Amino acid sequence: GTIPDELFGLPRLQQLSIGNNQITGSISSSIGNSKLLTVLLLDSNRLTGTIPESMGVIKNLRVAHLHENMLTGSMPQSVCANRNNAQPPGRIALLTADCGG
Repeated sequence: GTIPDELFGLPRLQQLSIGNNQITGSISSSIGNSKLLTVLLLDSNRLTGTIPESMGVIKNLRVAHLHENMLTGSMPQSVCANRNNAQPPGRIALLTADCGG
């Protein structure tokens, strides 16, 4: 299945762990509505498309696992700017070349 847009409309969503579930489709730009999100585990699925620029407004994001999908393009600069908040630092930039390192 896909990730429903309504999921990112939950005002208190802090952690989303749906890795390794054969999820298809793309990461919706509505992910930016999840401003309290600290952990995003979407790894090992079948996600396509690009990482939305709106993900950069999630200032509390500390861990983002997006690897082992079919994502294209580069990490938005707004997300890269937040990577120093990650634990350990740089953890958000799992697409190694996308944030310059």
